[in-house]
Amino acid sequence: MPYNPDKKSITKVQAKKVGAREVILKNHLENLKVTLLQYASKKELDKYVAGWSTLTWSDIPGKGEVFDAIKNDATSLALKGYILPTILETIGVVFLLEGLSQIDAVHILRHRTMSFSGQSTDARDIRDDAYVLPPELFIDSKFKDRIKKLHQDAVNLYIDMVENDEVSREHARYICPRSAETALYMRGNIKDIIHLINTRLDRQTQPMSDNIIAAKMAIELVKVYPELKSQFNLDPVSHFYLKSVQTPVAHAL
Repeated sequence: MPYNPDKKSITKVQAKKVGAREVILKNHLENLKVTLLQYASKKELDKYVAGWSTLTWSDIPGKGEVFDAIKNDATSLALKGYILPTILETIGVVFLLEGLSQIDAVHILRHRTMSFSGQSTDARDIRDDAYVLPPELFIDSKFKDRIKKLHQDAVNLYIDMVENDEVSREHARYICPRSAETALYMRGNIKDIIHLINTRLDRQTQPMSDNIIAAKMAIELVKVYPELKSQFNLDPVSHFYLKSVQTPVAHAL
């Protein structure tokens, strides 16, 4: 990095950690948490939804027979998907997703129209991070002791490397399992989040953790926008999956 001789010392973002840690393993599915942090109130939506949805037929924005016919129900109709669908792209919400594994985070980050903020694994000393495991590995598994030892050995090795200043945190993190717990802030519009939820609810091709995250997101949204209930497909069919199993690559699915 460029060297600045005039640079003043600053307070570190995170205090230096020292010492060994006993690894923490958690039941993945019980640990997942979804919180809706920000959304537009119905009162805010009522200010523009009717006008937006009826401008096609209006000589003057927010006036006319079509506007008058739906103005009292426009927000409800929009959330149900009964009028101009682009209106849903104007309604933004912010979620906090907690208890994710690194694998879950990659799945959610594939939804590229969203905006994200995530936890760094090099800017932080990650020795205190917990690890989340699927129930079949966490509960009464004959592999449980070996799984815990593997995670403990990884944490111990990470600590040895970073405390001796022989390996940077940026490189030491590579030895930690992908079951490491993480969190994401996610911002998106209602239209794209409906697509995310319906995609991740699919039990044919998505892991159970994705199903639970999607269901929790839907529940949070329905609490504030009950009309959205009709937009979610709780038992979706993956037509791509059905087509794929009829191809020569089906053995890989």
